[in-house]
Amino acid sequence: MTRVARPARPEDSAEMLRLMIGLAEFEKNIDDFAVTEEALLERGFGEKAQFRALVIDAADRPGLAGIAVLYEIPFTYTLKPNLVLKELFIDPRDRGRGLGSVLFTAATEIARTGDYGELIWTVMNGNEPAERFYRGMGGEPDVKWNNWVYRLR
Repeated sequence: MTRVARPARPEDSAEMLRLMIGLAEFEKNIDDFAVTEEALLERGFGEKAQFRALVIDAADRPGLAGIAVLYEIPFTYTLKPNLVLKELFIDPRDRGRGLGSVLFTAATEIARTGDYGELIWTVMNGNEPAERFYRGMGGEPDVKWNNWVYRLR
């Protein structure tokens, strides 16, 4: 059976949150994780939505198997926006079925049809499986830029 990504709907918010928590646990960010279902509803589906998400339904149970969260940087030096793949996460029960590829391909199609300059994302240091995945999808490390952060705590 061919699996497809679809735009997330408000009724997906509880499952989206579950997957986001799974990613935060993997990245060891769970102690700082502040996303709530209410925040997802407001920021993803409200009047002034700040992100969009793609999801894949689980095949053998209720709920979602994977999520990709996207947002836009509206202005760049090319005068085209960039599309940021903020999160791509597959439920551990559903890995190895090609679902990450389905979500990533759907994100690239949004970037192409939306006339974005680039689709960009970050990979956590040491996450070699993610690096292999993205290379296999045609991605490459950005050798020009190095992420920096100023933490406001």
